[in-house]
Amino acid sequence: MAKKILCAVISLALFCSLPPARTDLASSVMYTSPAEPADEASETGEPSSAPGEDGGSPVSENTEASPEDTDTQPDGAAGTPAEKTAGTKQKAKNKDGTYTLSLTSSMGTLTYYNQGDSRWTDYSYGGRDRFGKYGCGPTVLAMIVSSFTNQDYLPSEMADWAADHGYWAPGSGTKHSFIPEGAAAFGFQVKSFDNFTEKAVLNELANGHILVALLGPGHFTGGGHFIIIADDWSDTKVSIADPASLKNTQKAWDIELILDELKYSATDGGPMWSISVR
Repeated sequence: MAKKILCAVISLALFCSLPPARTDLASSVMYTSPAEPADEASETGEPSSAPGEDGGSPVSENTEASPEDTDTQPDGAAGTPAEKTAGTKQKAKNKDGTYTLSLTSSMGTLTYYNQGDSRWTDYSYGGRDRFGKYGCGPTVLAMIVSSFTNQDYLPSEMADWAADHGYWAPGSGTKHSFIPEGAAAFGFQVKSFDNFTEKAVLNELANGHILVALLGPGHFTGGGHFIIIADDWSDTKVSIADPASLKNTQKAWDIELILDELKYSATDGGPMWSISVR
């Protein structure tokens, strides 16, 4: 019995003489600081504050042109406008980075321009901003003017017109007023469109008008982006001209999806305008 007690005392003494456990080291090994969230690989130039709250920042929109066109079909898109009549998708992006495409619209044949076209993607909008990043507004109006008037405006030329007439918003894109006022300046009839239903959109197209829509974050942009709603596709879908994406342009889109993603904070009669020939 005395031997057992002696052994226990010796074991306890040995245990107490050991150095303390490195709990601090264990903690440093086990702890991993959360990774910083990866920034979206897009350059919309959207102000961090709401329009007008940044010392009177102009209300404006822009979206980076898509660097490539893939076969991935986003939710809400189905088929291609090219397939509607031709049965196959038209080849529109050339090896030299230019685009060549004509679209059917409710006003007639629409010449498609892409802000990422190699002829002007690096053009300085307003003498400062890269057009491929900030040029959706001028590209939209250039499509409309070149298609439905006797004037030909390349997107870069329309960018100069916008800047000369006070519609360029440095570092932010193009003011919302550019669409209604710019289209009117080129002789079009423009009105604010605020009947946000499938039926009303289809009726407007059936009456020979096109619609310019200002979209917020969603399938088309992370900030703000102008597109053209060009023609009806079915009872629930439309074809569009997206100046930043050929693949979006070659798909039909659910009207409800577009209506859900409109930028309802838009000014100057937005987020939708109906445009027709006078």
